[in-house]
Amino acid sequence: MAKKKRKIVLQTGDVISILLDSNEYAFARVIAKDDFGDVIEVFNYFSHEKHDYDKAIKKERLHYPHIIDSYSIFFLGEEGFDVVKNGAGDFVPEDYSELKFNMGPKELPKFYYLDGRQENIDNSDNPYPWYSSQSDFDIKRLIDFWRNKNK
Repeated sequence: MAKKKRKIVLQTGDVISILLDSNEYAFARVIAKDDFGDVIEVFNYFSHEKHDYDKAIKKERLHYPHIIDSYSIFFLGEEGFDVVKNGAGDFVPEDYSELKFNMGPKELPKFYYLDGRQENIDNSDNPYPWYSSQSDFDIKRLIDFWRNKNK
C-alpha cells in the first residue's frame, strides 16, 4: 500500500511526536522557520504515549536544535512524525538570537545565526551542528545518540 501524502506546513510552536525504533516517542517543538527547513528543539523526555507532550515541553533540550527536512518528513509521508499540538506561529525561544550553526567550507568556516547574522570563526571544531537539514532517519539517529550519551 502506498503512503498517503499529507501536506503539512509547520509553524513555530508546533509540537511534534517522533516514533523511535524503541517504540517510544520523542517530542520536539518548531522554534524557527528557515530556508533549509524547520528548526526544532528535541526535549529530554520520552514516553510510550504519543500525546504526552505536556510533560515533554517542560523538560530541558536533549541537545542543541537541528534543522529538519520538513518536506520529505511531512509531505512525502514519513511514518512516525506527527504534529500533536498546533502552535500559534509566534513562538520564539529565549535564546533565539544566540542560536547558530556552522556553515561554509572547513577552511573558511563561519557561524550562521538564525536571525541572519554571520560571523567568521577560526575553525569549525565546536559543538554546533552544520547548517543543513536532517532527514527523518538522521534525526532519529541523533536523538538516540544524545539520549544514550546523556544517560
